[in-house]
Amino acid sequence: MKFAIEHSANGTIMYLDCMKPYRKDKELVYLACKVERWNFVYVDKSYRDDFELAKLCMEQVGNLNTIYEYMSARLRNNKELAMLDLQEDFPNTEYYSSKLRNDDEIAATLFRLHGADSWAWHHMSKRLKKKYKIEEM
Repeated sequence: MKFAIEHSANGTIMYLDCMKPYRKDKELVYLACKVERWNFVYVDKSYRDDFELAKLCMEQVGNLNTIYEYMSARLRNNKELAMLDLQEDFPNTEYYSSKLRNDDEIAATLFRLHGADSWAWHHMSKRLKKKYKIEEM
């Protein structure tokens, strides 16, 4: 099974019906998510609150598929994971908790990496938009 996961054609293998029995196997889940973070979406829902697995997936910067919306509410409120998401070309601020959408450090990083582009700020708090002089379209 490890060989199949490591050598899957597009990396996303956990969606296959034949993988259903392995979606709870921690070793195989971690391996699959290391190969391709989108596997996170297909593994057992009990992993949605696994910080280490989410971090492993989020560290794979440059992949257009985000797992942010699939993480538990607790993890969507985690600043470290949000900071990893901000490294993406299109950060997923719509899935950040309201606390993170109003966080000064998150906003400073967002501004540094993405500037004043209104698309990146759409879901951020009014307070922060005002602070950074973001004009909405």
